[in-house]
Amino acid sequence: MKIIVKYFSEIFVKSRPVRRKMVQTLQENVEIALHDYLSEIKIKSSWANMSISFDETNVDKEGILSMLEKIAGIHFFLPAYEYPFVDFEDTLNKIIQHCETEIEGKRFCVRVKRSGKHDFKSTDLERFLGGGLLRKIKNTRVDLHHPEKTVIVEIQNEKLYVVEKRIPGRMGFPIGTQGKVLSLISGGFDSCVSSYLMMNKGCKVDYLFFNLGGNDHEKGVKEIVKYLSDNFSHGYHGNIFCVPFNDVVEELHRHVHPRYHGVVLKRMMIRMAEKVQLKHHHEAIVTGESLAQVASQTLTNLAVIQQVATQLIMRPVLAMQKEEIIHVTQKIDTEKFSRVIPEYCGISSHKPSTKANLERILEEEEKFDMSILDELLEETQKQSIKNMTIEYFNIPLVSEIQETDNVIDIHENEQHVYPFGDNIKVEKIAFIDLLEQFPKLPQDKNYIFYCEKGQRSKHYAEVLSKQGFENIKVFEKSL
Repeated sequence: MKIIVKYFSEIFVKSRPVRRKMVQTLQENVEIALHDYLSEIKIKSSWANMSISFDETNVDKEGILSMLEKIAGIHFFLPAYEYPFVDFEDTLNKIIQHCETEIEGKRFCVRVKRSGKHDFKSTDLERFLGGGLLRKIKNTRVDLHHPEKTVIVEIQNEKLYVVEKRIPGRMGFPIGTQGKVLSLISGGFDSCVSSYLMMNKGCKVDYLFFNLGGNDHEKGVKEIVKYLSDNFSHGYHGNIFCVPFNDVVEELHRHVHPRYHGVVLKRMMIRMAEKVQLKHHHEAIVTGESLAQVASQTLTNLAVIQQVATQLIMRPVLAMQKEEIIHVTQKIDTEKFSRVIPEYCGISSHKPSTKANLERILEEEEKFDMSILDELLEETQKQSIKNMTIEYFNIPLVSEIQETDNVIDIHENEQHVYPFGDNIKVEKIAFIDLLEQFPKLPQDKNYIFYCEKGQRSKHYAEVLSKQGFENIKVFEKSL
């Protein structure tokens, strides 16, 4: 058995040195992806295609085919049976041997591709094979426009290949041919797709995660980046940088008007991303921003956010509709992760600005302690995704509240209709004051933290639990 791998079509239009480099990188990436099979297979690259040869009885063919579908730089590939080319009649017999049951009772056509010198044209062989199959296989007819089965034959010099099927590849450029980028990842649909699209363009992708919601959020994001790296980043396993960003959120709530929380937070993220980017030599920052999707992503607000950048920012999903983005997540199978990623509720505001004024934003930022970002750079953790371990920290959850329970609403100033009724006594301690105020409460009681989404409550419960407080639970709505 041989698999004929056809390069992504845009590789062919590159200059000879660039094309040679891309083909070389692709072969290296294929060898990395198929490392479990290397002792049993032979990989060879030529100017036009790559071939992978093996004994089908000793190798998991389906495992190899599945892996090839995920490697960037491949247009399509053809698992095929290899024979010496003898003549037209022998070729017909070989096709019948492998394809008779698939052709019988169906409309079919024959496609022949040749390379090398032969005393016949490809169309001559196509007509001969089509007529022979029509005579020898029952209930068939030729349909050149809408066939149910396409019989593919390749002849390369003196070799004949009877193709089993044509399998579409991932396309794109081989990873490692376009430099290294830093992708801001939240675990949502948009940031997963933007990261995947940059890998598909040949970039080595590292990830930057701003932890706003505690261990649950970080765990979910790490699971996603590990999945993306294991399945779509053959040739570069990458790193994830985790920034504990809760101090920034608290500073926002203390000093910045709620209408501008979203825009200022994004500007802080870009500032922080540039610090990490420059320290670790990335060539660009990647975000999952999609035009007009949320208040901070209007054209006006994106321009205000962009103004703070001094480095290249790439936004691969900027013009994509949400349905298109979700379709990609379904294709690459990250939808199952993004749908359950916890949603953080720490920066929501009642009336966020959709047309922020740059001068007003600069006034708001004058109140902000920028030294926090330098301190956070020192706290930023870099982890190799290949060797990454995921820490699980369980906070007790409750979905029902009793009248005797001690409930603490950790929202700042927002008014809420509580899902557990009005007859429950609720104490309000804003999350920005919680770490200071909670130790002053009577510690012979048990407490239940409440916030709208639950993520902010889990984060502060986790922090306090690590400080030794074991009398905290978190309210979470039952599904």
